[in-house]
Amino acid sequence: MDAEDFQEVVRRSADRVFSHAVYLLRSSEDAEDATQEVFVRLWKHRNRIERGHEAAWIMRTAHNLCLDLLRKRSARAKRLRSWSHHDPGAAPGDGRPNPQQQYELTRRQESLHRAMARLPEKIQSMLLLHYFHGMTYVSIAEMLGMHTGTVRVAVHRGKRMLRGYLAEESEERRHEDGMRCMQVPLG
Repeated sequence: MDAEDFQEVVRRSADRVFSHAVYLLRSSEDAEDATQEVFVRLWKHRNRIERGHEAAWIMRTAHNLCLDLLRKRSARAKRLRSWSHHDPGAAPGDGRPNPQQQYELTRRQESLHRAMARLPEKIQSMLLLHYFHGMTYVSIAEMLGMHTGTVRVAVHRGKRMLRGYLAEESEERRHEDGMRCMQVPLG
């Protein structure tokens, strides 16, 4: 791969690598560092990567690098943090959700993040790659060094587990909301 090809590969994949890193690391600064490291490694190994397999190599490297960073800093707790993009200064009618809609959106996002965090790490990653990054089962399998059928089953199993976790949480929330209503003094 020459410098021009390298630049084109970076241009095509930088956003995907960065967003995957942000999701896993929960930090833009760490994600920027990880993204840069992935492309440094790509340049170092450019002559050993089979043509047409660059994207899978890049995503596998990014994924593994992020997991290594998480292990090194023991950031299990950080990964569970919610990341809501609420802007309290938003004016009504500016196309942003109203406070009630924002509250519900934030609750749903937090529920999804908690449910995702309960999934095994491998399944979590496969769901993220398939649904968030739009990668095919074949691409994910190639990236993770697995059979396509294994990825397909894991994604299906992950969706089923996620649905179950979200249903549990929804039921708990309904129960808590009902208990709160009973405690409100009337009159």
